[in-house]
Amino acid sequence: MNLKLSYYALVTEVVPDTTFIIYSTRSGRTLAINKKYFDCLTKGEFDKLPENLLTRLLGMEALAPYE
Repeated sequence: MNLKLSYYALVTEVVPDTTFIIYSTRSGRTLAINKKYFDCLTKGEFDKLPENLLTRLLGMEALAPYE
């Protein structure tokens, strides 16, 4: 399945160049991730994310199918 960062996912940097918070407006859930994984998200390199992180992002609807 091809994925993309959801239009409904808001991202804010809480610690410069270290920690990012993703808030899904669809589910109301948040998740803190480090810069390494944030860079993978912004580049669309979802295959480089750990399986448990990918599962959490899908579960909170921060990722959406890419058509």
